[in-house]
Amino acid sequence: MIPFTNRTVNFAKVPLWDYPDWILPYEPITEEEAMDYPWNWDFDEFKRRITKYNRNEIIEYYTNRPEEESKIHRKHDEEFLEWIKITLGIHLTPLELPNIRPHPSKRLKGFVKKKQN
Repeated sequence: MIPFTNRTVNFAKVPLWDYPDWILPYEPITEEEAMDYPWNWDFDEFKRRITKYNRNEIIEYYTNRPEEESKIHRKHDEEFLEWIKITLGIHLTPLELPNIRPHPSKRLKGFVKKKQN
């Protein structure tokens, strides 16, 4: 449903090219709301941010990401196990599975060995 429209207007009975009062009046927007419209955005600042040389920031972000993600995953797992215990009455413990790699003869031709730091 479109907001601010009069849903009681029957457009099938309205003559062609005749526009009844189907848009309802609405309050004028505030200055803060008007500044959120795209034509008020500072695109020059946006362009400066996306075109600046930030290679080091990107590298730092991607190197720190696995550590941050593991914290988030751990927190989520703990909350999920607590939820199962409360709602279903089942007590589960997290299980750590070892990282199993296939035998070299079973690997794909394009397998890339990860560098060790």
